Amino acid sequence: MQVAAFIEQAIAAGDYPPGGRLPSGRDLAKRLGVALNTVQHAIRHLKDQSVLVSVPPRGVFVASADLATKQSADDAEIIRQLGVIQEAMETLTQRVAALEQLIGGTDPEAGE
Repeated sequence: MQVAAFIEQAIAAGDYPPGGRLPSGRDLAKRLGVALNTVQHAIRHLKDQSVLVSVPPRGVFVASADLATKQSADDAEIIRQLGVIQEAMETLTQRVAALEQLIGGTDPEAGE
């Protein structure tokens, strides 16, 4: 939590501006005299709080309105695509059940 607080203070001081890239985890660990794992936990915590954003493979950045908007748009697109896939799966399930009934004389409602 101390490392997370340090990063938040550095952001507030303008050391890492919105949209700015954080130093690598190794660099932060060396600078702060802590283990890399400690820095990784702090970064994960700040990402969960939407203070930081990961942009693979570019690195970890201070969240900005632009990054948050892009991430929200990406999430919305993924949700839309999942809805399309779900509809297609339901249609295919119905078609397979109908074909099974025609071929084998089974009752699709019985789940045979």
